[in-house]
Amino acid sequence: ICLLQTLFLRNIMRVVPPFSAWDNVLPRGHALSALAKAAKQVFGGPNNPSFWVGAGEEARTPLDRLARDILNFHTARLNLTGRPAGAEYWVQFRSPSQPFTERGMDWHFDKDEDLLDEQDLTIAPAISTVTYLSSAGWPLLVLSEPSLATVAEQRG
Repeated sequence: ICLLQTLFLRNIMRVVPPFSAWDNVLPRGHALSALAKAAKQVFGGPNNPSFWVGAGEEARTPLDRLARDILNFHTARLNLTGRPAGAEYWVQFRSPSQPFTERGMDWHFDKDEDLLDEQDLTIAPAISTVTYLSSAGWPLLVLSEPSLATVAEQRG
């Protein structure tokens, strides 16, 4: 079970570190079980919806609270306080009971999907996170470019 999150910040004109990782930052025991249960409950809805929590909004659910806490952590550590718009998050859940063909995720890069659909604009988030709520997770690949060049493009 993992929570994927994109953090959209207003007027960011500086480069943030390309990659960072933290281990053992989530609560253990009942609190982590409650987060995992909440994630399982929202996964698999129509089109596996995403959720938005604004930087100054009250958290409505445990997942909203986690997303907001992650947003606050990263904006504070990067000295970006006062600029956040909010965080979008969604849940991915993979299980051995799922057919193998349903366990993967299509190749993609993070962007504001609503802006793309409504205004044909591709805006990348300032920060993207992946938070695993279980002891196992599928591999995550992080690249510095949003797409892969074809063989023909590489040869020039």
